[in-house]
Amino acid sequence: MVKSMRIRITLLLSFFLLLLGLNPALAQDVKEPATGVSFPSKTNANGRDFTITGTGVRKKFGFKVYAMASYLETGKLDSSKDIYGQLTSDGASKMIIMHFVRDVDAGKIKETFEEGIKKNLPNYESSPAKKDAETFLNVLTELKNNDKMQLNWYPGGEVHLSIKGQGKFAFKNSALASAIWSIWFGRSPIAGDLKTSLVANAK
Repeated sequence: MVKSMRIRITLLLSFFLLLLGLNPALAQDVKEPATGVSFPSKTNANGRDFTITGTGVRKKFGFKVYAMASYLETGKLDSSKDIYGQLTSDGASKMIIMHFVRDVDAGKIKETFEEGIKKNLPNYESSPAKKDAETFLNVLTELKNNDKMQLNWYPGGEVHLSIKGQGKFAFKNSALASAIWSIWFGRSPIAGDLKTSLVANAK
C-alpha cells in the first residue's frame, strides 16, 4: 500500500512538472520593475511565436503612463545586425503591448502618436501612407488604468491594432509601420531609457 502511494505521488509530481515544461510562460513572466506589470516571456499571435525583447515604462512629467513590452518573432533575431534596425524595418514579425497604469484621454493618445508618426514618416503631408496614418489616429480611444493596446507587425508592412482586446484597425504599409515602431526604437525615440530597456532581454 505504501509503495503504491509513493508511485502515485511520483507520477503526479512528474505530470505537474511536465505541465510546467509545456507552459514556460507560467514560470517565466517578465515583470516591468517600475510598475510591477508582468508580461509573458513568450506569446503567440496569428500562428506565429514571439519572444520578449524587453520591458519599460513611459513617463510624462515624472508620472508613469504605461508599462510596455516589445516582442520579436521567435528565432528571428540576428545578433550580427543592429537590433533597433531589425525592430524598425520590415522582416520578422514584431509585437508591442502597452499596459496603461493611469487614465489617458483619446485626444492625448492621438496627439502623442501623431507627433511620433510625423516625426518618423518622411514627407508626411505628401506621403502615400498619410491616409492610413489618419485612419489609425482616428480610431484611437481613451485608455484607463489596466487597459491594454497591442500592435502586431507582420511581414509586408501588415499591422494590426487592438485596444482593450478588440481589433480596431489593420493596414498594410511598411513605411507607416516603421514610423510607428520608430516612436520607441528610432534615432530620436520618445524616451532614450525606454528604448534601451525594451531590448534588455533580447538574445
